[in-house]
Amino acid sequence: MSRDAHGSSPGFLTGRFSCGWCTILIFALLACEHCLAGVPTLEYLFPIAFGRGTKETVTFGGKFDPWPPAVWTDCSGITFAATTNSGKFSVEVSREAPIGPHLLRLYNAEGASTPHIFLIKSLADVPEKEPNDSVQEAQPIDKLPASIGGRLEKGGDVDTFALQLEAGKWFIAKVDAYSLGSPIDPALHLLNENGVRVAFAHDDGPRFDPVLAYNVKKSGRYFLEIAGFVNPPAADIRYAGGPATIYELALTQGPYIKQLFPPGIQKGKIAELQPSGWNLEGSHPVPIDTRSATNEHLFIEITTPESRIPIVITDVNEVIEAEPNNTATNAQKITLPCIVNGRINPQRDEDRFQFNASKGDRIYLQLESGNIGFSLEPLLRIEDSAGQQLAPEDRNNTESKMGWTAPTNGLYIVAVSDLFHRAGDDYGYRLFIGPAKPDFRATVAQDSVRLISGETNELKINVTRVNNYTNALAIAVPGLPEGVTTKPSEVPANNGEVSLSFLASTNSVLTNLPIRVIIHSTNGAEYKAHPATFEIRGKEAAGDRLINDVDQLWLTITPKPPVIPAKAPEKK
Repeated sequence: MSRDAHGSSPGFLTGRFSCGWCTILIFALLACEHCLAGVPTLEYLFPIAFGRGTKETVTFGGKFDPWPPAVWTDCSGITFAATTNSGKFSVEVSREAPIGPHLLRLYNAEGASTPHIFLIKSLADVPEKEPNDSVQEAQPIDKLPASIGGRLEKGGDVDTFALQLEAGKWFIAKVDAYSLGSPIDPALHLLNENGVRVAFAHDDGPRFDPVLAYNVKKSGRYFLEIAGFVNPPAADIRYAGGPATIYELALTQGPYIKQLFPPGIQKGKIAELQPSGWNLEGSHPVPIDTRSATNEHLFIEITTPESRIPIVITDVNEVIEAEPNNTATNAQKITLPCIVNGRINPQRDEDRFQFNASKGDRIYLQLESGNIGFSLEPLLRIEDSAGQQLAPEDRNNTESKMGWTAPTNGLYIVAVSDLFHRAGDDYGYRLFIGPAKPDFRATVAQDSVRLISGETNELKINVTRVNNYTNALAIAVPGLPEGVTTKPSEVPANNGEVSLSFLASTNSVLTNLPIRVIIHSTNGAEYKAHPATFEIRGKEAAGDRLINDVDQLWLTITPKPPVIPAKAPEKK
């Protein structure tokens, strides 16, 4: 999911982060002829979540020689101070630190690690304590709601927690693991006082990290177990464990808002969003005002449990789906372009929307669900006015995209359903229908650039034009330090790779800082600018992280090492 942008030059404010970026620890590792530092690598940090107003010690796993590296984070209000023990930092979090997922890097004179996700929360975690591998050894959780920071320490590990649950309320357990970068596909089991399983949750629709919800019929003692399968899957099916197998559990029997509907609002509007979830009796709509919105997303902070629900802000007309619209005869009439906000409910529901098109009109359809927090696995079809299918259906586990050309003048229908005929408030979606909107995007395969004074290095940028975007494009890198220049090759008129050369002058000094590489239009009525992004989760990864990509790349400049004269041979 996207974040707001801060920190670059005006006119290039496109990006991810709502809290800006800052360097938390002043870089004090000066390059010298005797330093043999390697670029730091960061495999994990534990704990991975920090409460506002707390102080604690965090352990970093990876390679960082010499110790200590410096720390950069995109989050204000948190400081990392290295201890004398290698791999350990003291962390202090202010009461104003922004709640939610953030990124950090370790860096030294040689370069920086790949960004890693961590969390800021309003309350401190209850630390998981071993041994807790069974019902007999279950760790007691005395009060709900609770947040638990844990780790599956070894292969086959299962962590167990004992809870006192109250009848007549839903119990909800939400885990973040894969979404934080942990190498597991987690599963949750809830057992009663006799050790009999009463609820189970694995994947939550298209997402790997599950949410377990159980309507408690009998008050008493229950046991929650968490374990994780190896991810990516291995040849043998087994529970995983290790230093990097970290998770965050949120447990409650209080109100739990999972989604807000509609998930998108037209810019300039005031609306009330309807919450859905559990234990929401007596809850009220959530007001939202987009009249001063400047970004594509707003984030609604939810405190029970803590989460930030994204609401998409667009310039397109937003339509709310209205039942009944299951058949060709009662399909809801819409005018293109528009975005339809809908839900598949009740069971086996199909939503249909009717629109006019002229022969040769190129219509673009994009349906989002799993990537905006819902569980629909969409099935998308184009039909004529009699309900006959006109194009191959599109199906995907999180979103569907389809381009289609109208064969003649007339009325046409878009049909939306769930691939497995499931339904409920959780099966929501956003469907854009309209002319294909030309655009472009840019990605990089590496998240950092390293330069030696007086030398050059290249960054390869992959530029993809979408829906026949034809405007000329150029590259800019605002905020470069003195003595550093860039020379981009020409951005091709078609899709392709662009080389961006960086040159550091001979008198450049040691530098470490985040940079944004901006690709922008140079002609046409509509100015567009997008930052080049690096995929944190990896291109082949399935399932979303809390942050999937980063547009803040890293620049390191190291002074040229001095030439040491060779010793003259000794006279015999």
